[in-house]
Amino acid sequence: MTTNPTAAGSGRAAPGTVPDSPDRGENALDHAEVRDRVTALLAEFLDEQTSQLPYPGMAHALDCLRTFVLDGGKRVRSLFCYWGWRGAGGDGPVESVLFAAASLELSHAFWLLQDDIMDHSATRRGRPAMHYQLAAHHQRQGWHGSARDFGISTAVLLSDLCAGWAGMLLDRAGDSPARVRALKTVHDRMQTDAAYGQSLELLLQSERAYDRQHCLDVVRYKAGLYGVMPALRMGAHLADAGPELLAALTEFGVAVGDGYQLRDDLLGTFGEPAITGKPDIDDLKEGKPTVLVAEALNRADPRQAGRILHLYGNAQLTDGDVEELRTLLRATGAVAGVEAAIGERAEAAAKALSQARLPEETAQALEELVRLALRRDR
Repeated sequence: MTTNPTAAGSGRAAPGTVPDSPDRGENALDHAEVRDRVTALLAEFLDEQTSQLPYPGMAHALDCLRTFVLDGGKRVRSLFCYWGWRGAGGDGPVESVLFAAASLELSHAFWLLQDDIMDHSATRRGRPAMHYQLAAHHQRQGWHGSARDFGISTAVLLSDLCAGWAGMLLDRAGDSPARVRALKTVHDRMQTDAAYGQSLELLLQSERAYDRQHCLDVVRYKAGLYGVMPALRMGAHLADAGPELLAALTEFGVAVGDGYQLRDDLLGTFGEPAITGKPDIDDLKEGKPTVLVAEALNRADPRQAGRILHLYGNAQLTDGDVEELRTLLRATGAVAGVEAAIGERAEAAAKALSQARLPEETAQALEELVRLALRRDR
Protein backbone atom coordinates (compact mmCIF):
# COMPACT_ATOMS: atom_id res chain seq x y z
CA MET A 1 0.00 0.00 0.00
CA THR A 2 1.15 3.52 -0.74
CA THR A 3 0.67 5.21 2.60
CA ASN A 4 2.54 8.44 2.05
CA PRO A 5 1.15 10.31 -0.96
CA THR A 6 3.59 12.90 -2.21
CA ALA A 7 3.11 16.57 -2.80
CA ALA A 8 1.81 18.33 -5.88
CA GLY A 9 3.71 17.65 -9.05
CA SER A 10 3.94 13.90 -8.47
CA GLY A 11 0.39 13.15 -9.56
CA ARG A 12 -0.61 12.25 -6.00
CA ALA A 13 -2.33 14.31 -3.34
CA ALA A 14 -0.48 15.95 -0.48
CA PRO A 15 -1.28 14.42 2.93
CA GLY A 16 -4.68 15.45 4.25
CA THR A 17 -5.99 16.65 0.89
CA VAL A 18 -7.87 15.27 -2.06
CA PRO A 19 -6.49 15.74 -5.59
CA ASP A 20 -7.59 18.70 -7.62
CA SER A 21 -10.25 17.76 -10.13
CA PRO A 22 -11.91 19.84 -12.84
CA ASP A 23 -15.33 18.64 -11.62
CA ARG A 24 -14.64 19.06 -7.91
CA GLY A 25 -17.92 20.48 -6.63
CA GLU A 26 -19.06 21.89 -3.32
CA ASN A 27 -19.59 18.40 -1.91
CA ALA A 28 -15.99 17.28 -2.58
CA LEU A 29 -14.27 18.04 0.72
CA ASP A 30 -10.71 17.55 1.93
CA HIS A 31 -9.91 16.20 5.39
CA ALA A 32 -9.80 19.60 7.08
CA GLU A 33 -13.11 20.61 5.53
CA VAL A 34 -14.79 17.42 6.72
CA ARG A 35 -13.51 17.98 10.25
CA ASP A 36 -14.61 21.61 10.24
CA ARG A 37 -18.07 20.88 8.83
CA VAL A 38 -18.73 18.08 11.30
CA THR A 39 -17.52 20.18 14.24
CA ALA A 40 -19.73 23.08 13.16
CA LEU A 41 -22.72 20.76 12.86
CA LEU A 42 -22.04 19.34 16.32
CA ALA A 43 -21.76 22.84 17.79
CA GLU A 44 -25.10 23.86 16.28
CA PHE A 45 -26.76 20.64 17.44
CA LEU A 46 -25.43 20.93 21.00
CA ASP A 47 -26.58 24.54 21.20
CA GLU A 48 -30.01 23.40 20.04
CA GLN A 49 -30.23 20.63 22.62
CA THR A 50 -29.02 22.72 25.57
CA SER A 51 -30.86 25.96 24.80
CA GLN A 52 -33.61 25.28 27.35
CA LEU A 53 -32.34 23.46 30.41
CA PRO A 54 -34.79 22.26 33.08
CA TYR A 55 -32.48 23.68 35.77
CA PRO A 56 -29.80 26.40 35.43
CA GLY A 57 -27.37 24.48 37.62
CA MET A 58 -26.97 21.89 34.86
CA ALA A 59 -25.21 24.41 32.62
CA HIS A 60 -21.70 23.77 33.96
CA ALA A 61 -21.75 20.03 33.24
CA LEU A 62 -23.15 20.58 29.77
CA ASP A 63 -20.55 23.26 29.06
CA CYS A 64 -17.87 20.73 30.01
CA LEU A 65 -19.45 18.19 27.67
CA ARG A 66 -19.64 20.72 24.84
CA THR A 67 -15.92 21.45 25.19
CA PHE A 68 -15.15 17.74 25.31
CA VAL A 69 -17.08 16.99 22.12
CA LEU A 70 -15.89 19.98 20.11
CA ASP A 71 -12.22 20.26 21.12
CA GLY A 72 -9.35 17.84 20.67
CA GLY A 73 -10.85 14.94 18.73
CA LYS A 74 -9.21 13.74 15.52
CA ARG A 75 -12.57 13.09 13.78
CA VAL A 76 -11.19 9.82 12.38
CA ARG A 77 -14.66 8.28 12.20
CA SER A 78 -16.03 11.28 10.36
CA LEU A 79 -13.32 11.03 7.72
CA PHE A 80 -13.86 7.33 7.11
CA CYS A 81 -17.63 7.89 6.96
CA TYR A 82 -17.22 10.62 4.36
CA TRP A 83 -14.85 8.57 2.20
CA GLY A 84 -17.10 5.52 2.46
CA TRP A 85 -19.81 7.70 0.97
CA ARG A 86 -17.60 9.12 -1.75
CA GLY A 87 -16.16 5.71 -2.58
CA ALA A 88 -19.65 4.29 -3.09
CA GLY A 89 -20.47 7.07 -5.53
CA GLY A 90 -21.96 9.64 -3.18
CA ASP A 91 -22.20 12.92 -5.05
CA GLY A 92 -25.44 14.49 -3.85
CA PRO A 93 -25.92 16.91 -0.96
CA VAL A 94 -23.27 16.26 1.67
CA GLU A 95 -25.47 17.06 4.67
CA SER A 96 -26.68 13.48 5.14
CA VAL A 97 -23.18 12.08 5.50
CA LEU A 98 -22.20 14.92 7.84
CA PHE A 99 -25.13 14.06 10.13
CA ALA A 100 -24.04 10.41 10.12
CA ALA A 101 -20.47 11.45 10.89
CA ALA A 102 -21.60 13.71 13.73
CA SER A 103 -23.63 10.81 15.13
CA LEU A 104 -20.50 8.67 15.13
CA GLU A 105 -18.60 11.37 17.02
CA LEU A 106 -21.24 11.50 19.76
CA SER A 107 -21.28 7.70 19.99
CA HIS A 108 -17.52 7.84 20.40
CA ALA A 109 -17.85 10.52 23.10
CA PHE A 110 -20.21 8.16 24.93
CA TRP A 111 -17.57 5.43 24.97
CA LEU A 112 -14.70 7.75 25.91
CA LEU A 113 -16.57 9.07 28.94
CA GLN A 114 -17.45 5.54 30.03
CA ASP A 115 -13.96 4.24 29.30
CA ASP A 116 -12.29 6.90 31.45
CA ILE A 117 -14.48 5.92 34.39
CA MET A 118 -13.84 2.19 33.95
CA ASP A 119 -10.09 2.78 33.56
CA HIS A 120 -9.88 5.27 36.46
CA SER A 121 -8.18 7.66 34.01
CA ALA A 122 -7.30 11.07 35.39
CA THR A 123 -6.76 12.79 32.04
CA ARG A 124 -8.08 12.79 28.49
CA ARG A 125 -6.73 14.91 25.63
CA GLY A 126 -4.43 16.76 27.98
CA ARG A 127 -7.24 17.83 30.33
CA PRO A 128 -8.73 16.29 33.47
CA ALA A 129 -11.09 13.46 32.58
CA MET A 130 -14.76 14.45 32.69
CA HIS A 131 -15.53 12.78 36.02
CA TYR A 132 -12.51 14.54 37.54
CA GLN A 133 -13.63 17.92 36.17
CA LEU A 134 -17.10 17.46 37.63
CA ALA A 135 -15.78 16.26 40.99
CA ALA A 136 -13.52 19.31 41.20
CA HIS A 137 -16.49 21.59 40.48
CA HIS A 138 -18.46 19.90 43.27
CA GLN A 139 -15.58 20.56 45.67
CA ARG A 140 -15.21 24.19 44.61
CA GLN A 141 -18.92 24.80 45.20
CA GLY A 142 -18.76 23.22 48.64
CA TRP A 143 -21.73 21.01 47.85
CA HIS A 144 -23.11 18.24 50.06
CA GLY A 145 -22.03 14.63 49.61
CA SER A 146 -19.16 12.88 47.87
CA ALA A 147 -17.49 14.91 45.13
CA ARG A 148 -16.10 11.71 43.62
CA ASP A 149 -19.52 10.06 43.42
CA PHE A 150 -21.02 13.21 41.94
CA GLY A 151 -18.33 13.38 39.27
CA ILE A 152 -18.71 9.75 38.25
CA SER A 153 -22.51 9.77 38.29
CA THR A 154 -22.78 12.99 36.30
CA ALA A 155 -20.22 11.81 33.74
CA VAL A 156 -22.25 8.62 33.24
CA LEU A 157 -25.37 10.71 32.65
CA LEU A 158 -23.52 12.93 30.18
CA SER A 159 -22.45 9.82 28.31
CA ASP A 160 -26.09 8.73 28.21
CA LEU A 161 -26.98 12.08 26.67
CA CYS A 162 -24.33 11.51 24.00
CA ALA A 163 -25.81 8.11 23.18
CA GLY A 164 -29.32 9.52 22.88
CA TRP A 165 -28.22 12.48 20.82
CA ALA A 166 -26.26 10.20 18.50
CA GLY A 167 -29.52 8.44 17.68
CA MET A 168 -31.24 11.76 17.00
CA LEU A 169 -28.52 12.77 14.55
CA LEU A 170 -28.74 9.41 12.85
CA ASP A 171 -32.45 9.99 12.25
CA ARG A 172 -31.53 13.17 10.40
CA ALA A 173 -28.89 11.44 8.26
CA GLY A 174 -31.10 9.15 6.21
CA ASP A 175 -33.33 10.70 3.56
CA SER A 176 -35.42 7.52 3.19
CA PRO A 177 -36.74 4.88 5.60
CA ALA A 178 -34.53 2.23 3.99
CA ARG A 179 -31.38 4.28 4.52
CA VAL A 180 -32.30 5.09 8.12
CA ARG A 181 -32.83 1.39 8.80
CA ALA A 182 -29.46 0.55 7.24
CA LEU A 183 -27.70 3.19 9.35
CA LYS A 184 -29.39 2.07 12.55
CA THR A 185 -28.48 -1.56 11.86
CA VAL A 186 -24.81 -0.60 11.57
CA HIS A 187 -25.02 1.64 14.64
CA ASP A 188 -26.72 -0.97 16.82
CA ARG A 189 -24.22 -3.67 15.85
CA MET A 190 -21.35 -1.25 16.52
CA GLN A 191 -22.60 -0.42 20.01
CA THR A 192 -23.19 -4.08 20.83
CA ASP A 193 -19.72 -5.13 19.70
CA ALA A 194 -18.08 -2.29 21.61
CA ALA A 195 -19.91 -3.34 24.78
CA TYR A 196 -18.78 -6.93 24.25
CA GLY A 197 -15.20 -5.71 23.85
CA GLN A 198 -15.29 -3.59 27.00
CA SER A 199 -16.85 -6.45 28.98
CA LEU A 200 -14.28 -8.95 27.72
CA GLU A 201 -11.46 -6.57 28.62
CA LEU A 202 -12.77 -6.13 32.17
CA LEU A 203 -13.20 -9.88 32.59
CA LEU A 204 -9.73 -10.78 31.32
CA GLN A 205 -8.19 -8.00 33.42
CA SER A 206 -9.91 -9.35 36.52
CA GLU A 207 -8.80 -12.91 35.74
CA ARG A 208 -5.30 -11.75 34.78
CA ALA A 209 -5.77 -13.87 31.68
CA TYR A 210 -3.28 -12.80 29.03
CA ASP A 211 -3.87 -15.39 26.32
CA ARG A 212 -2.86 -13.82 23.01
CA GLN A 213 -6.01 -14.86 21.14
CA HIS A 214 -8.28 -13.52 23.85
CA CYS A 215 -6.36 -10.24 23.81
CA LEU A 216 -6.78 -10.13 20.04
CA ASP A 217 -10.52 -10.67 20.58
CA VAL A 218 -10.57 -7.55 22.76
CA VAL A 219 -8.89 -5.63 19.93
CA ARG A 220 -11.38 -6.97 17.40
CA TYR A 221 -14.50 -6.06 19.38
CA LYS A 222 -13.26 -2.75 20.81
CA ALA A 223 -11.75 -1.48 17.58
CA GLY A 224 -11.93 -3.73 14.53
CA LEU A 225 -15.72 -3.96 14.68
CA TYR A 226 -16.25 -0.59 16.34
CA GLY A 227 -14.25 2.27 14.89
CA VAL A 228 -13.37 2.45 11.22
CA MET A 229 -15.53 -0.29 9.73
CA PRO A 230 -18.96 0.98 10.87
CA ALA A 231 -18.06 4.51 9.77
CA LEU A 232 -17.19 3.28 6.27
CA ARG A 233 -20.35 1.21 6.06
CA MET A 234 -22.57 4.09 7.18
CA GLY A 235 -21.14 6.34 4.52
CA ALA A 236 -21.42 3.64 1.87
CA HIS A 237 -25.06 2.90 2.79
CA LEU A 238 -25.90 6.56 2.24
CA ALA A 239 -24.75 6.07 -1.37
CA ASP A 240 -26.62 2.75 -1.71
CA ALA A 241 -23.46 0.65 -2.00
CA GLY A 242 -23.82 -2.91 -3.27
CA PRO A 243 -22.87 -6.05 -1.32
CA GLU A 244 -19.46 -6.53 -2.97
CA LEU A 245 -18.29 -3.02 -2.11
CA LEU A 246 -19.69 -3.29 1.41
CA ALA A 247 -17.79 -6.55 1.91
CA ALA A 248 -14.51 -5.02 0.71
CA LEU A 249 -14.97 -1.93 2.88
CA THR A 250 -15.79 -4.15 5.86
CA GLU A 251 -12.58 -6.16 5.41
CA PHE A 252 -10.59 -2.95 4.97
CA GLY A 253 -12.18 -1.27 7.99
CA VAL A 254 -11.67 -4.22 10.33
CA ALA A 255 -7.97 -4.41 9.42
CA VAL A 256 -7.45 -0.68 9.97
CA GLY A 257 -9.44 -0.72 13.22
CA ASP A 258 -7.40 -3.63 14.58
CA GLY A 259 -4.17 -1.86 13.66
CA TYR A 260 -5.39 1.38 15.22
CA GLN A 261 -5.96 -0.34 18.57
CA LEU A 262 -2.61 -2.15 18.44
CA ARG A 263 -0.93 1.23 17.89
CA ASP A 264 -2.98 2.63 20.77
CA ASP A 265 -1.71 -0.13 23.06
CA LEU A 266 1.89 0.77 22.21
CA LEU A 267 1.21 4.46 22.80
CA GLY A 268 -0.44 3.59 26.12
CA THR A 269 2.91 2.24 27.33
CA PHE A 270 5.55 4.09 25.33
CA GLY A 271 3.80 7.27 24.16
CA GLU A 272 4.61 10.79 25.30
CA PRO A 273 1.77 12.08 27.51
CA ALA A 274 2.38 15.63 26.27
CA ILE A 275 1.57 14.38 22.76
CA THR A 276 -1.03 11.68 23.41
CA GLY A 277 -2.91 13.74 26.00
CA LYS A 278 -3.24 10.80 28.38
CA PRO A 279 -1.01 9.00 30.91
CA ASP A 280 1.54 6.47 29.66
CA ILE A 281 1.39 4.15 32.68
CA ASP A 282 -2.34 3.54 33.21
CA ASP A 283 -2.35 0.29 31.22
CA LEU A 284 0.62 -0.97 33.22
CA LYS A 285 -0.98 -0.15 36.57
CA GLU A 286 -4.40 -1.48 35.59
CA GLY A 287 -3.03 -4.72 34.12
CA LYS A 288 -4.83 -4.31 30.79
CA PRO A 289 -5.13 -7.48 28.68
CA THR A 290 -3.26 -6.06 25.69
CA VAL A 291 -1.65 -7.93 22.83
CA LEU A 292 1.59 -6.25 23.92
CA VAL A 293 1.71 -8.01 27.30
CA ALA A 294 0.43 -11.27 25.78
CA GLU A 295 3.29 -11.17 23.26
CA ALA A 296 5.78 -10.47 26.04
CA LEU A 297 4.61 -13.42 28.13
CA ASN A 298 4.62 -15.74 25.10
CA ARG A 299 8.20 -14.78 24.25
CA ALA A 300 9.63 -14.41 27.78
CA ASP A 301 11.89 -16.85 29.56
CA PRO A 302 10.71 -17.99 33.03
CA ARG A 303 12.58 -15.22 34.87
CA GLN A 304 11.25 -12.50 32.56
CA ALA A 305 7.70 -13.86 32.73
CA GLY A 306 7.86 -13.91 36.52
CA ARG A 307 8.94 -10.28 36.69
CA ILE A 308 6.30 -9.18 34.18
CA LEU A 309 3.51 -10.88 36.11
CA HIS A 310 4.84 -9.49 39.40
CA LEU A 311 4.89 -5.91 38.14
CA TYR A 312 2.06 -5.75 35.59
CA GLY A 313 -1.20 -4.64 37.18
CA ASN A 314 0.44 -3.28 40.35
CA ALA A 315 -1.26 0.03 41.12
CA GLN A 316 1.74 1.10 43.23
CA LEU A 317 4.34 0.89 40.45
CA THR A 318 7.35 3.11 41.04
CA ASP A 319 9.17 4.92 38.25
CA GLY A 320 11.83 2.23 38.45
CA ASP A 321 9.20 -0.50 38.13
CA VAL A 322 7.75 1.18 35.05
CA GLU A 323 11.13 1.38 33.38
CA GLU A 324 11.83 -2.26 34.21
CA LEU A 325 8.54 -3.29 32.64
CA ARG A 326 9.21 -1.25 29.52
CA THR A 327 12.67 -2.80 29.26
CA LEU A 328 11.18 -6.29 29.56
CA LEU A 329 8.56 -5.57 26.91
CA ARG A 330 11.31 -4.51 24.51
CA ALA A 331 13.77 -7.26 25.47
CA THR A 332 11.25 -10.06 24.94
CA GLY A 333 10.57 -8.80 21.43
CA ALA A 334 6.97 -7.94 22.26
CA VAL A 335 7.20 -4.39 20.90
CA ALA A 336 8.65 -5.65 17.64
CA GLY A 337 5.94 -8.31 17.54
CA VAL A 338 3.15 -5.76 17.87
CA GLU A 339 4.78 -3.55 15.24
CA ALA A 340 4.83 -6.57 12.93
CA ALA A 341 1.15 -7.20 13.66
CA ILE A 342 0.36 -3.59 12.76
CA GLY A 343 2.25 -4.07 9.50
CA GLU A 344 0.20 -7.19 8.76
CA ARG A 345 -3.01 -5.19 9.25
CA ALA A 346 -1.72 -2.50 6.92
CA GLU A 347 -1.06 -5.14 4.26
CA ALA A 348 -4.51 -6.66 4.75
CA ALA A 349 -6.06 -3.21 4.42
CA ALA A 350 -4.10 -2.58 1.22
CA LYS A 351 -5.33 -5.84 -0.28
CA ALA A 352 -8.95 -5.11 0.61
CA LEU A 353 -8.65 -1.58 -0.75
CA SER A 354 -7.37 -2.86 -4.09
CA GLN A 355 -10.26 -5.32 -4.28
CA ALA A 356 -12.77 -2.52 -3.64
CA ARG A 357 -11.74 -0.84 -6.93
CA LEU A 358 -12.57 2.60 -5.63
CA PRO A 359 -12.12 5.83 -7.57
CA GLU A 360 -8.49 6.96 -7.44
CA GLU A 361 -9.33 10.03 -5.37
CA THR A 362 -11.03 7.91 -2.70
CA ALA A 363 -8.30 5.26 -2.68
CA GLN A 364 -5.63 7.93 -2.19
CA ALA A 365 -7.57 9.54 0.66
CA LEU A 366 -8.07 6.19 2.40
CA GLU A 367 -4.40 5.32 1.98
CA GLU A 368 -3.52 8.57 3.72
CA LEU A 369 -5.96 7.84 6.53
CA VAL A 370 -4.39 4.41 7.05
CA ARG A 371 -1.00 6.07 7.42
CA LEU A 372 -2.40 8.55 9.93
CA ALA A 373 -4.16 5.78 11.89
CA LEU A 374 -1.36 3.23 12.04
CA ARG A 375 1.77 5.42 12.15
CA ARG A 376 0.53 8.07 14.55
CA ASP A 377 2.10 9.31 17.79
CA ARG A 378 -1.13 10.40 19.52
